Amino acid sequence: MPFSDEVLARLDADAAQIIALYPRARSALLPLLHLVQSEDGYVSETGIEYCAAKLGLTEADVTGVVSFYTMYKRRPVGEYHVGVCTNTVCGVLGGYQILAELHDHLGVGDETTPDGRVSLEHLECNAACVYAPVMMVNWEFSTT
Repeated sequence: MPFSDEVLARLDADAAQIIALYPRARSALLPLLHLVQSEDGYVSETGIEYCAAKLGLTEADVTGVVSFYTMYKRRPVGEYHVGVCTNTVCGVLGGYQILAELHDHLGVGDETTPDGRVSLEHLECNAACVYAPVMMVNWEFSTT
């Protein structure tokens, strides 16, 4: 669904400020993806089209970036988005067990509960190995 005129006006103002920070417009792609994700909670096809148009990129270029980074969601996530790191250190120190117990407790795999309240995701790395095992809830670190 296309962005409303009101949303486009807000996005355009914010996008102009973001793009102005970079010597080459395409360098603003990551922050622009965060911007469009903040609208719907995920990067929609409309968000991909918007970023591509603003930066003179193809939609395939933008999609490649969105699909590479786990911080960008391609589908709606729950009110509480839980990501559990299972990279080497976190995995050895209990990350896999935490993830398995959450799967069992919530009754879902790496997806959103039927009521839309919680989404669970296996993350490759939260970049906080010193606190292992680590999980994030709504992108805030939580250690065990």
